Amino acid sequence: AHAALNAIQTVRQAGGTARYFGVNLTDAEAVRRAIDAVRGAAGHIDVLLHAAGLDRSHPLEKKEAAEFNLVFDVKADGIFYLLRAIGDMPLGSVVMFSSIAGRFGNAGQTDYSSANDLLCKIASYLRGARPETRAIAIDWTAWQGIGMASRGSIPKIMAMAGIAMLTPEAGVPWIRRELTGGSGRGEILVAESLGELLREWDSSGGIDNSSSVTREAGLMIGEVTSFDQQGQIGRAHV
Repeated sequence: AHAALNAIQTVRQAGGTARYFGVNLTDAEAVRRAIDAVRGAAGHIDVLLHAAGLDRSHPLEKKEAAEFNLVFDVKADGIFYLLRAIGDMPLGSVVMFSSIAGRFGNAGQTDYSSANDLLCKIASYLRGARPETRAIAIDWTAWQGIGMASRGSIPKIMAMAGIAMLTPEAGVPWIRRELTGGSGRGEILVAESLGELLREWDSSGGIDNSSSVTREAGLMIGEVTSFDQQGQIGRAHV
């Protein structure tokens, strides 16, 4: 609540008008009412930031279904309900807060990782579905001093894993730079050292070599032998 108040005051001090709605993003009707209020007041949206997120890190076999759904739905259902409520109202840009966990995975975060990866896929999907709207999904590394990763022992765990945390001073301006100066759409990775996340746990990257033969025009031309975290493909010619 304090952070929201600070944001409202900052907008007003800059000469803008701030309207605040407390909305549960997993409540489709509540989202619709909020967007209808925006539609009535302005008739368009210049930038939509979808930054909602929850983390309840547990191994999948120890995670209750309701907990999985809570973590997954606030991101996945949240963006779906927002876009459905917006409908054909003009929408300039969408910025979705994803995570390095969505790009590389992370222990105990199956729900969180899959929800963030879905945001990246939606950003790609919107290129065709709403070509007039610029859609960006930012894979943030852990933030230092603010956000979920700043609590408890998580910063120490990050340091032990060799994952550098992002300062607000470096991270906050990134969104504006991408919107005003960046030329891309889709998925954007914002991180420094990723430490253990780049470790290869499987020599082939999980590729089943027995079924990875590629063919062209009916002729066998090679075999995929590995696929690593950097997207590098290993091939054996046969």
